[in-house]
Amino acid sequence: MPNQYSIERLGTMLLELKNRRTQLLTKFPEDDRLVKEVDQQIKDTTATLEESKKATSVEQSSDLNPLRQTLETEMAKARLELVGGQARRDDLKQQVEQYKLVLERLDQATKEHTDLERQVKEVEGNYQLYAKKQEEARIADELDQKKITNVSLAETPVTQRAPAKPNRGLTLALGFFLAFFVSLCALFVAELFRETVHTPRELELLTGLPVIASLDREARSRG
Repeated sequence: MPNQYSIERLGTMLLELKNRRTQLLTKFPEDDRLVKEVDQQIKDTTATLEESKKATSVEQSSDLNPLRQTLETEMAKARLELVGGQARRDDLKQQVEQYKLVLERLDQATKEHTDLERQVKEVEGNYQLYAKKQEEARIADELDQKKITNVSLAETPVTQRAPAKPNRGLTLALGFFLAFFVSLCALFVAELFRETVHTPRELELLTGLPVIASLDREARSRG
């Protein structure tokens, strides 16, 4: 029987609406918009169910016009579909609200993440500044301990392209000067300690006597 089928569907729909209302009350208060909409659907479904029951009782007690029965059956189906559509609409609204809440939370989390990154950068900058000041304070303490009151940079340091040591030019000059000095010293010592006389003048100076005659080296070799 069509009306009996509609009554069963309406009963199932009413039970689902009551279960949905119970679930909503765990998240929202009774005066919330979603709860009120479900209450209205329960009220409409209950009214439709009562009308279907009355129509069924009338059909059972009297012989109605088949056309009227068909129209009432179609009307009951339409009401049932209307209630189902409203329930589906409410479900979609609830999902949309939940998605909005999720988006708001994500937006808030993004803002918090940005704030945390900014705070981390500020902390890093403060740490570097603190480390620099601490190093300057350490250097100042060491200078105070060594009794150095003023230190200034005389000139900007320059990177040497050529090796500082050894300096070949300076080494050659020092070697030449040292060799010349050693040669002079050797000549002086040799002249000081020699036991031979090379000229008559030297002999006169050594003996204090005049030289009567002298022979050169060639004459001595022939003799």
